[in-house]
Amino acid sequence: MSIYTTITASTPFIEVNLKLTPAQMSMLINGFKRAQHEYKIVRSIQRLICRRSDIVVRRTDKNKVFYIGKAADFDRKAEDYILRTEAYEEITNGRCPLADNLSAVQSLLNFLIMKKALIKKQADRLSQKSDSLELGHYHGLPKPHKPGTPLRPIVASIHAPATLASKFLNDLLAPIYLTVAHKYTFINDIDVIRKLEKHAADGYFTSTTKFITTDVENLYTMIPRIGALEALGRFCSKNSKKGKIGTFTIDHIMKMARLILDTNCFAYNNKY
Repeated sequence: MSIYTTITASTPFIEVNLKLTPAQMSMLINGFKRAQHEYKIVRSIQRLICRRSDIVVRRTDKNKVFYIGKAADFDRKAEDYILRTEAYEEITNGRCPLADNLSAVQSLLNFLIMKKALIKKQADRLSQKSDSLELGHYHGLPKPHKPGTPLRPIVASIHAPATLASKFLNDLLAPIYLTVAHKYTFINDIDVIRKLEKHAADGYFTSTTKFITTDVENLYTMIPRIGALEALGRFCSKNSKKGKIGTFTIDHIMKMARLILDTNCFAYNNKY
C-alpha cells in the first residue's frame, strides 16, 4: 500500500494507491467492518451512560476490560463487604480525620529528625504538599471471573498524609524481604520453570507429588493488626545490623508502621 500526499490551496487531497492481493483486500474490508461495529458499540454504551445515571462503568480486576453495572449493585456489595469483614470502623463524630493524620505524620517526622534518623531534606520529601492533600477514598473493582462478581476493595490513598512515609518504609524494607524470600518467591514464568527444574533435579518429584493452589478471601482484612506488627518486629530484629536498618532503629521502623496503620482512613459515601 502506498500513500501519496499532495495538499495545496487548489488541490487539497490525499491520494491512496492500494496494491493489495484479493486476500489482503478482504482482510482490510473485514477490519474496517469490525472497526465500524466496535465504534457503534462504544457509541451505544456512551449514550446509555448519558441517559442512565444509575449505570456506572468500572475497570475490572486483573485485566484490561470494563464492566458495566448498576450503581446500586456496587453500593450494596461494598456495604456487604464492609459489614461482613468487620474490619472497618466508622468515624461517628462527623469530623474529617485529615488534619489529625497530617499532624501525626509531621510529629513523627520531627521526632525522626531529632533522633538523626532523617535529615530535614528527607523529611520534607516525605511530607505531602498541602495543595494536593486529601483523604483516601474507597472503591471496588468487579471480579467477573468469580461467581456473583464480587468486588476487590481498593483504597486509593495517593494523596493521603502518610502515603509518602509508607512508600519510604516499603523502599527501606522491600529489598531485604525480597532477598530473604527469594528462595520461595516466583518472579515470573521463567523463574517458575527454573525452580521446578531444580526441584526435579534434586529428586523431589515423585509419582505422588501434588500441586496445590490456594485462594485467601479478604487477605488484607484477615491479617490482624497486632500480629502483623509483631511479625514485622521479628523480621526487623532478625535482619538488622546492630539494631538498625539503614539509619532507622527497629523502634523507628515500628513507630512509622504504627503511624501508617493508625492513619489508614478513607472516605466513602460521605462517611469517614
